[in-house]
Amino acid sequence: MPKYEPGHFNQNQYINDYVKEKYDRMELQLPKGAKDTLKALAKQNKCSVNALVISALEKQHGIILKSKD
Repeated sequence: MPKYEPGHFNQNQYINDYVKEKYDRMELQLPKGAKDTLKALAKQNKCSVNALVISALEKQHGIILKSKD
């Protein structure tokens, strides 16, 4: 992670740097309307769409994708 000057801490930059270092990102294309369906299902399950997708992939394929941090 980059060094931060004393007295000039930028929390947004720190969070962005942390996410960039610790996580992979990927884009997912869905048919129109599918995003709203996933959002509603995630809300019903009290989780994020990201957590919903990770959980489904783990259950379907028997793999562990969750961060170990």
